[in-house]
Amino acid sequence: MANTFLMAERDRWPLWLAVALGAGAAGYFALPAEPPAALGWAALALGLGAAALTIKWHWRLGLVAALLLGFGLAKLREEAVATPVLDHAVVAHLTARIASLEPREKGVRVVLDEVRSGALSSLPRRIRVALRAGGDFRPGQWLSSALGIKHTYG
Repeated sequence: MANTFLMAERDRWPLWLAVALGAGAAGYFALPAEPPAALGWAALALGLGAAALTIKWHWRLGLVAALLLGFGLAKLREEAVATPVLDHAVVAHLTARIASLEPREKGVRVVLDEVRSGALSSLPRRIRVALRAGGDFRPGQWLSSALGIKHTYG
């Protein structure tokens, strides 16, 4: 039965590879705990190996290759975009340029770029800050203030 279905879908096999790639990435995001980076590299290596075998011997390995590549690429992308996380709240002096403003029900969210601080090391390029009180802020203006930062920055 399954073989009949697969043979009927022969013209669409390349389209199913995209589905398998997405399913591999979804499998990564469905995990209950964060796997180590080595698992992402291993999945990527196995996926590339399965892709090479697919070309040489059997097309069915292509779906396995796509699943592994999706998983590995999702993990490696997560590692690439990870931002620093604070283990405790800090008060730090920041100087930054306002990139954008987002009015909120209680105040405004300010997106800052070109961030500088003597108190925090390895700052990200951009920081989102929620201000409870509105003000006369405009994109392009520079801010220099002491801010209480909780949880994360990034």
